[in-house]
Amino acid sequence: MQLLSNQRILASALRFKYSGAHRATWWLRDESLTALCESVGGVARDIIGNNVGPEVQMLKSTERKAVFRVQNPGEEGDTYVAKLFCLDHLSRRLRYWRYGLDEVANLLQAEARGINTPKVYGYGHTHDAFGLVRAGIVILEDFHDLSLMSDLMSVMPESERIGLFMNTIPLFVSLYRANCNHIDLNGSAIMLDGDSGNPELYLLDFHHAKFYNKPSVNILMFEAGYFARSCREWIPAETISKWAADLLSHVGITDHAELQKAGEIFEYHLQGKGIAPTQTTLSRKQRQRIR
Repeated sequence: MQLLSNQRILASALRFKYSGAHRATWWLRDESLTALCESVGGVARDIIGNNVGPEVQMLKSTERKAVFRVQNPGEEGDTYVAKLFCLDHLSRRLRYWRYGLDEVANLLQAEARGINTPKVYGYGHTHDAFGLVRAGIVILEDFHDLSLMSDLMSVMPESERIGLFMNTIPLFVSLYRANCNHIDLNGSAIMLDGDSGNPELYLLDFHHAKFYNKPSVNILMFEAGYFARSCREWIPAETISKWAADLLSHVGITDHAELQKAGEIFEYHLQGKGIAPTQTTLSRKQRQRIR
């Protein structure tokens, strides 16, 4: 069911389907991006073959995933970010939609529901000789002029850190109204222009996000507590308390009993209760189950 739903989301938003070189199939915003996807596909093949040249600007690389910057040959100066999901094992190829396709569908849903995210320009996958998906590739908007919130927080004076922290409230309101549990909202999942007086905030990493049919205060307070916990080294406790109260006001929670219950949920996650002694946070499955 999830695969079919994601395929419908993909086909609706990325309407140009293109069969590329080396057993690749692409879904693109428009046909002007075909040269870009061939360039991305070439870099992806080099990464899989451990033959990456020095001209490739790698942003992140692990055994299973690589992120790199690429320029569209047909558009001078325009750059994009590509995420490559390497499916080395048969078990991963049989469930390929969990790697790449899930993230694309979530990003497209987030955009449609009013959350600021990187724009998706394309998704593609390559097949092995047996027709199984060998790798998934996502092409995204490049935020090369923006900075991670966590990086800015570590160098800002306290007054600016507090201002930035308080300015995250609209982002949480958008998640609440979109019925979204991002599951990993921290300072390294938000990007912004550090030189702007009133910067636009963008949320990254929707790979494991969940969307529901109606807003949930329980999810909102989990995300708020989880995020605030990641910022405690920079933000005073009284500011965090005010931020949480303002957030509840912005989403229209005014009943005393509801405020009290929401505050308890927030404190639970802010203090990291429920986390096993061997962990630093709730497991991914635990976070995904929060409704």
